[in-house]
Amino acid sequence: MLQFPLLPPVNRYSSLLTQISGLAQSLAHSSLNKELKLKVFHTQLLRSSLFSAKIEGNQFTWENLPDLSINSSEKSHLEIKNTFLALQSIKQLTPPYSFVTWQTIHKKIMNKLFSPTGKLRTETGAIFDQFGNLIYLTPEPTEMKKMSKIWFEQATYQSQIAWQNQLILVAGLHYYFEKIHPFIDGNGRTGRIILQAQLQQTSLFSNLILPLDQYFEENKTTYYQGLEKNTRLIEPFIEFFLEGISWSLLKILHDIQSIKKNELPPKELKSDLANIWRRLLPRRQEIYLLIKDHPYLSFDMIARRFPTIPKRTLSYDVNQLVKQELVLKHGQTRGVVYSVNSKS
Repeated sequence: MLQFPLLPPVNRYSSLLTQISGLAQSLAHSSLNKELKLKVFHTQLLRSSLFSAKIEGNQFTWENLPDLSINSSEKSHLEIKNTFLALQSIKQLTPPYSFVTWQTIHKKIMNKLFSPTGKLRTETGAIFDQFGNLIYLTPEPTEMKKMSKIWFEQATYQSQIAWQNQLILVAGLHYYFEKIHPFIDGNGRTGRIILQAQLQQTSLFSNLILPLDQYFEENKTTYYQGLEKNTRLIEPFIEFFLEGISWSLLKILHDIQSIKKNELPPKELKSDLANIWRRLLPRRQEIYLLIKDHPYLSFDMIARRFPTIPKRTLSYDVNQLVKQELVLKHGQTRGVVYSVNSKS
């Protein structure tokens, strides 16, 4: 029986956690009225529902997302709508957790897609990769229930620890849930609903749905490789998970900007930005391209690439890129990170 992962100390991820804190503060201080908050929340609900459904190869895209207010028996439509309805009700998924919690989620996401919904598996299963290679044998039912009890026990600690430790614990719980694999089908979607519920119980994300499903989909090779390993040492997976949280916060901040303006940048703006780019100093072009290669980048990471340039000079360069709207600044003080302005 695979034991619960050994969770590393917080200081191993201090840089990432500082970035997450800064982005969360930036998000908390963004000026949004009630209507905009609802739009942002609704956007993240839709985004997570769509990309969660892509676990099953759903062919819908963000551009052709179906109208979920319409009743449809079409499988791809139901996959998204069921997840959307389940995410809407995650506030009800409060500790202590039990098999009933898992079964409640499973019934919602598999409604009209699988029968019987909410039933724990009674036999060992096999998981194969896209090439048909066996990558994991699920624990037999007796072991599955023992592992589940360990999961429930570990989950009770979340409310007793600081948010930094909570994020590391939630990563470990997500990994272990997928190893338990309590249902015949729908374990990935069930696990991600639980993940969102546990993130909402932290002080940072009490009213957010994070677009982690999109991050997992866009980095699915790394995601599945992390889950496939049968080990208690999951430090790389935790780092990947924390990077996903930072990416998700940046995604929400970008969505807020788009929702506020409610329009794409005009063609003239794109032309103006191109002219600005041509007038940039070579070093600033290099800094811009460095930031562009990452979902987010701290100033320390930028400085490491230019060891012979004084930090004061580099700071001025970065601030000029921000001033020219080529780069966006997120967070405050030590938590500041930079990303490329998508409009540029």
